[in-house]
Amino acid sequence: MASGRVTTATTASADAWANPTSVMAGLLTVAATAFLGAVFLTADARRYDAWDLVGYFRLRVWGSLLGIVVLALVGLGVTRPHTSYVYHGLTHGAGSPWCWPRR
Repeated sequence: MASGRVTTATTASADAWANPTSVMAGLLTVAATAFLGAVFLTADARRYDAWDLVGYFRLRVWGSLLGIVVLALVGLGVTRPHTSYVYHGLTHGAGSPWCWPRR
């Protein structure tokens, strides 16, 4: 919907939903889910004193975090030509880390 290809009157089809913005949002969702799963599994392994699994899942946490960062940066490049108002909101609006209040 953010790219403007889909409205309330659009019929469901792969052509309408298969665009770069939708694909990037889906990939970011999968990476964020993997990150959260690894974080929770690390905490569970620590709670049950399974220290070999703590290291195993901690490695997955860092790998999925790296994947999120890479996908987010690629996603900024994808949103610029396809959804310029979303890109502007992420880089110039309240979503920009440079606009956060400094204390």
